[in-house]
Amino acid sequence: MNETRTLVEYCHTIGHQALPRAVDEYARLLLLDYMGVAAAGAAMEESSRIGVEVVRALGGAPEATAFGLDEKIPAPNAAFANGISEHSIEMDDTHSNASSHPGVVIWSVALAVGEREGVSGAELLPAAAAGYEMACRAGYAAAPPSMYKRGFHPTSASGAFGAAVTAACLLDLSVEQMLNAVGIAGSFASGNMEYLAQGTMTKRVQPGQAAHAGIMAALLAQRGYTGPSTILEGGFGFLHAYSDEPVPARLTDTLGESWEIALTGIKAFGCCRYMQSPMEAALRAVRGQKFDPAQVQAIRVGLVSAGWGLVAEPIEDKYAPETRVDAQFSLPFGVATALVNGRATVNEFREEQLHNPAILHLAQKVTIHHDDALDRAYPGLWPSWCEIDLADGRTLRGTVNTTKGEPENPMTPAEVHDKFDTLATTYWTREQANVVAQMVERIKQTQVRHLMDLVRERAAVPA
Repeated sequence: MNETRTLVEYCHTIGHQALPRAVDEYARLLLLDYMGVAAAGAAMEESSRIGVEVVRALGGAPEATAFGLDEKIPAPNAAFANGISEHSIEMDDTHSNASSHPGVVIWSVALAVGEREGVSGAELLPAAAAGYEMACRAGYAAAPPSMYKRGFHPTSASGAFGAAVTAACLLDLSVEQMLNAVGIAGSFASGNMEYLAQGTMTKRVQPGQAAHAGIMAALLAQRGYTGPSTILEGGFGFLHAYSDEPVPARLTDTLGESWEIALTGIKAFGCCRYMQSPMEAALRAVRGQKFDPAQVQAIRVGLVSAGWGLVAEPIEDKYAPETRVDAQFSLPFGVATALVNGRATVNEFREEQLHNPAILHLAQKVTIHHDDALDRAYPGLWPSWCEIDLADGRTLRGTVNTTKGEPENPMTPAEVHDKFDTLATTYWTREQANVVAQMVERIKQTQVRHLMDLVRERAAVPA
């Protein structure tokens, strides 16, 4: 069986037809979430500023819009810059089985190519759904824990294939051309986890690179460039090259029975996905209780093994994060900041919080524990627990099967809009942000370029 071809043929079909109503509505929520997160990343982060400076300097055909730029630039470069901005505050959407952030890649491509090609939202949403299907199935089949052990970043490595599919849909490529685009994307798939060693910016650039690569792969295929039709399952293909424990059947099992885009979660906290269940468990432990962080004697949290190398080791570094990236991947810091502030949005992970003595003191009391029961539930669920010993002899306990925002514990549309409002107003005025939200709601009745015009008409981006 040629799993790559089967999956591409399916993606080609769903990428050119109307989505079921519930999937359509959720896709628009994910797009709204993307717009808010990318806007805040562009307004707040140095990594985004640098990315924008680079693509501005490169110049080129005025095709698409990047957050933070007044002028249009080539579509691959716009997707590259927007991928950096969207990923920089660690609030972009997540897919549990693939252990990745598909939306940062897929929407960056969809908006850039959609604007370039003059498509409507009615074409945009199915193309994005097809990209989610490809990226998430490729990531799940590669067995993310094995990818992590080998040092690969699943978001960008598997995202390149989804990016190629979305771009191919919007360029109206044939099935064979889309198959070639996916094959070509295999030569671009990359992403390395060594950013954890020093808290550098490289994690943020990787989804941008995947988005850029997917567009380039589709443009090459459009002109007749060829790629291997077995790029995913082949002996030297993605699954076997990037994983020691691939499961090729996951590429096509249950195909058509559910939508991967509908299995994607929306983040509530501004940090690594592996931290969010333990942090919510900690907040649940103290909810409705008389609680004073100064009275904490010890904090124990349970963590799935797959997240250990990302947020729990080396523990001495996790207790004292030096950069914002360090803090976004420090479980002790995340639990402490959630307990001290009662929340953990993007604002609680700003640079100045790295020196908050109350947070650093409480973080030292956090110990992280393996739990076989948690591992048995993963990756279908991402459960955790937290126990907090207090000076008065009480032990407060909280558990979660999966964190807020996941399909099993979803945000309401109102909660997603609240998140968008908080983030978007770092970039737009409140009135402009309201217009953006309204346009996303009716995106099927408008052109993508009209939405992106609002990105260039910003009013609140720092000089």
